[in-house]
Amino acid sequence: MEIIIVTVLLIAVLFLVIRPFFDKRRTWDTEAIEDDLDDVTLTGIYATINELDMEYEMGKLSAQDYQHMKQKYEALAIEELRSQEQANAKRQVESDDDFEAQIERELEEMRKARERP
Repeated sequence: MEIIIVTVLLIAVLFLVIRPFFDKRRTWDTEAIEDDLDDVTLTGIYATINELDMEYEMGKLSAQDYQHMKQKYEALAIEELRSQEQANAKRQVESDDDFEAQIERELEEMRKARERP
């Protein structure tokens, strides 16, 4: 009797383990899969730059890594600002220096807000 119960359980477990490999109904729609990079916001970029500043000041990042990563995220911020400018078409910014100055102003505002209790 025990042999029959063990055999039935073994067959049931094998069936449950092997069945998904033969199920042809499921296919992945790779176009519908979203990741976090599809929704990059300017606030998120500023927060990341702010975190980089804090980690560099605490000595967790080397100067070379800090500069490399900061430039990368500033370029992302510039790209996002440009896309917002094109979408809104309200104001014209002529050079990257204007974008960088705007980034620095907003980062400074975030730092001041962080320091206030």
